[in-house]
Amino acid sequence: TSSLCRYDRLCSAIFLTMSWPSSNSLPPAVKALEAALSCGATIVLLLKIVLRPLGKDASEMAHLDPSEIIATPFGTRSLALCVALTSASVLFPAATLTVQQFHGSLGASFVLATLRSVLEGSLAILVASIPVFLLIVLCGADHRVAVPQTALVAVHISSLAFGAPACRRGFMTSSEGVLRLLRWPDVAEPADEGRAPPPERAAPMASDVVNRWAAYGTFSGLIPFSILLVLDHGSQTQRWPIPLVLGGVVGRAVGSIIGITVVAFEMKRPYATVPSWQNEPMQGDSYSKQL
Repeated sequence: TSSLCRYDRLCSAIFLTMSWPSSNSLPPAVKALEAALSCGATIVLLLKIVLRPLGKDASEMAHLDPSEIIATPFGTRSLALCVALTSASVLFPAATLTVQQFHGSLGASFVLATLRSVLEGSLAILVASIPVFLLIVLCGADHRVAVPQTALVAVHISSLAFGAPACRRGFMTSSEGVLRLLRWPDVAEPADEGRAPPPERAAPMASDVVNRWAAYGTFSGLIPFSILLVLDHGSQTQRWPIPLVLGGVVGRAVGSIIGITVVAFEMKRPYATVPSWQNEPMQGDSYSKQL
């Protein structure tokens, strides 16, 4: 109970400090801050939990042949800890903002709704990791060797690509959930003469654009870092599945920066991008009941 109260007071202080609007809209600046904090946390976790142990292993494995070093997978325990904390660093900020966007009030029900959103997002990540795992195997990963590491990195990639939008209710159950995230943005429609797009329309668009580019970046980052798998230098970063872990984290960070930049430029244009799938946001009571 005391932990929930402290979390509630922390959320209240953050929202009051940032002058959270009462129109159930998500300001682009808030989404940019959430993406920056989430990417920063994932990079810190990568440095502390993955790269630091690799530095220690380098001295212990210095006498081995480079091929033997590359053939030694990264430790399952450290990788599982990295995946769990990375998922939490992606899910909790996204769930907090998603619930606050539609909940409209803070309190015990807000905390419970956030925890339920995190749980639903976690289940969505696990479901999405199945096709990601199959994709990794189809791209050349050996399904008979280091299977736990391959499964963990699939969850890791899924959390980076789908973690933030998965906190939105109906992401996996809706037929348009994943397709809405990965499709290219709709053609912008010109706004009425001399009138800016409504804030309740522009704010959710900003969130979706950042999430979309973060997903693009996550999968795109896997391609250049996979080159490490075919080299024979015997570097610790060539051990399975470190190249995919590095590619996902770096790619998501770059994609989030691109998404934030796109939103910043779109805010200066006299166009309003209103996707056809977007409905009016649910108000506080109805959303809390559905959660």
